[in-house]
Amino acid sequence: MAGADDIYLLRPLNEHAPTAEDKRHSAELEEVLRANDLYESLDDALLREDVLGLFYQLVQTWVKGVCRKKGFNAEDARAHVYTFGSYRLGVHGPGESAARHGVCSQFLRCTGGKPIDWALLFTPVPFFTQHTFYIQASRASRRERTKGEVFL
Repeated sequence: MAGADDIYLLRPLNEHAPTAEDKRHSAELEEVLRANDLYESLDDALLREDVLGLFYQLVQTWVKGVCRKKGFNAEDARAHVYTFGSYRLGVHGPGESAARHGVCSQFLRCTGGKPIDWALLFTPVPFFTQHTFYIQASRASRRERTKGEVFL
């Protein structure tokens, strides 16, 4: 049974401290990104956090609603929302779309123990705009269960 430490999205790619060369490369990259207006303003960053919080709450409400509808205990039901791409790295221009990735146990799909088709693993969800942020979402399933998970 996979635990939270086994989920690749939660593990760092590298746990070593940055070298002097890494820091130099990062500083050079940051300089180029700033020169090309690829960093958002502080106001935009705060607004993005507010929109992400709203999106997170929408996902949680949806998951709990589906659990109730299917007769499961909805109190402990939850999903995870991950940013990825340029938003994950914090290097995107003003007004760019926000790519989001939601993870929930089998993302409310019954598989009956059959292997999951990759086409079903990452399923596009319609886009929407909130406070000028264009939100692009996808949904994904995991084959491994963690303690207390119920596949819906």
